[in-house]
Amino acid sequence: PTTLLPTQHKLRRPLKQGDRIKVKGKFSHGTIKFNINLKGIKNGFNFFHLDFRPPKTIVMNTKFKTGWMTEIRDIYKPLRDQEEFEVVIFCDIRSFRASLNGVEIKQFPYRDELDKIDQVELVHGSNGNGWFQIDLPQ
Repeated sequence: PTTLLPTQHKLRRPLKQGDRIKVKGKFSHGTIKFNINLKGIKNGFNFFHLDFRPPKTIVMNTKFKTGWMTEIRDIYKPLRDQEEFEVVIFCDIRSFRASLNGVEIKQFPYRDELDKIDQVELVHGSNGNGWFQIDLPQ
């Protein structure tokens, strides 16, 4: 069986333009949702919530003290049971550019300063679904 990663990953430094986060996972049929969250440890804000909701919906959002903001939705090609997949999040000039298995997802505009992000949180899902590899900016 694949060893799943811990859920919290502190960055060596805050995010900046040009940074890339790459995470690999294994899909398990029956999971309801799994996600990646780019957060600020000090303020507890969730700056970028990238939420996969099988079979094919992606929800992106930000959560500040006042609650969730307006979400942006997209769709993705459904994953097969036990399929390994890769998600890349790139910090562009004004937005996060994410992709699933090399297919770009809608861009998500920054809703606050990138340098407030210092943690990546991985939520595995259920039924054995989960993340097993992460590459963070150095």
